Amino acid sequence: DVLASYYINDFTMSGNNFEVKLQAGADSRSSLHHVEELFIPNSNGDMVPLNALGTLQYEVGPRQITRFNKMMAAEINAQSAPGVSSGDLYAAIEGIDLPEGYHIEWTGLSYQEKQNTGQIVFLMGLALLFAYLFLVAQYESWTIPVPVMLTVGFAVLGALLGLTVCGESMSIYAQLGLVMLIGLAAKNAILVVEYADRLFNEKGLSLMDAAIGAAKLRVRPIIMTAFAFILGVMPLVFASGVYATARNIMGVALVGGMLFATLLGIFVYPALYYFVGKIGRFEQRRELKKQEENA
Repeated sequence: DVLASYYINDFTMSGNNFEVKLQAGADSRSSLHHVEELFIPNSNGDMVPLNALGTLQYEVGPRQITRFNKMMAAEINAQSAPGVSSGDLYAAIEGIDLPEGYHIEWTGLSYQEKQNTGQIVFLMGLALLFAYLFLVAQYESWTIPVPVMLTVGFAVLGALLGLTVCGESMSIYAQLGLVMLIGLAAKNAILVVEYADRLFNEKGLSLMDAAIGAAKLRVRPIIMTAFAFILGVMPLVFASGVYATARNIMGVALVGGMLFATLLGIFVYPALYYFVGKIGRFEQRRELKKQEENA
């Protein structure tokens, strides 16, 4: 230890902390001969020079040893080619035939991405559950949010079609786009369902008339907000340069999902409200409520 530097303690002087280290002088640690002169205890406890117990010689070795998870490791950085997803890159690296005793571990963002692979079903389910519960609390009803949540399926279907047509994979960026589509698709459906429910309860219209009336009045704001978002996301679809693949995949998922959900949603949103209202017996419950109030 004294040939290099042996840490003793710290001391404070003039408001600064300094380390105390024990180290031999430069003229006493400049060659292998100085190591042989070090005295160490033998089996009898007597101090003898190191050259009395063995010999020293130079050997070639690494200047630095890298360890990962307490094992010797070699760090490798890999970058996918343009148009190749990170999932394909991981599969190609893990498919390398390594010698016995060697294996691959991931670190940093790659490790996080690998850990989250295959979690899309859980994340989508959790996002749908929270969105549904928020709408239940807002409308104080368990049935009105149902047609809103059913429209999410069309947005997801549109995103999957867009990814398939463009030849993109279901990477973590596409999964993030799917989670975002839950709120975006539900927002457009709320414009129709909320107004249809208002016409049904406040104006006394039938389910059919309320659904058609809400569709006629809300088609313009739905198209305006949806296409404003789609045009805003288009730069992601046509992005180029470093990390453009991530932006392309997310943009394709968002544009495909919103475009598909908007074109079908104009007809599907009021239809879903009507069918859910029929199943939930909205008209019978409204009449029963009126009879109770009159009584």
